[in-house]
Amino acid sequence: MDRILWYITPFSASLSLLMVLTSILTGHWLTTTEKIANGTTTGSIGGEREMTYVEKHTVSGLWTMCESGLVAENASFDLRCHNIEYFPVMEYLPNPDDSTMAIPCKCLT
Repeated sequence: MDRILWYITPFSASLSLLMVLTSILTGHWLTTTEKIANGTTTGSIGGEREMTYVEKHTVSGLWTMCESGLVAENASFDLRCHNIEYFPVMEYLPNPDDSTMAIPCKCLT
């Protein structure tokens, strides 16, 4: 049994390291297609009307997010990509209308 663990442990560790590196270095973790009802219907087939849909495509990763606008179903589309800002340059400005600002003031008095 010890001999099996000597082979399985390094293999599992190498596989997990490979998976972590792949997930950090690639930009396509999640690919989604949303179908949204358009509110219009197409011609009747056998007396029934079919709902038409528009689609929104999204591809996201750790560092970027790419999305299309609303496009017709099964139509070609272009993705617009932007970086995800985990550390924004702007200084945080609290909302002046937020009532939680009263909590620190009450604690100080």
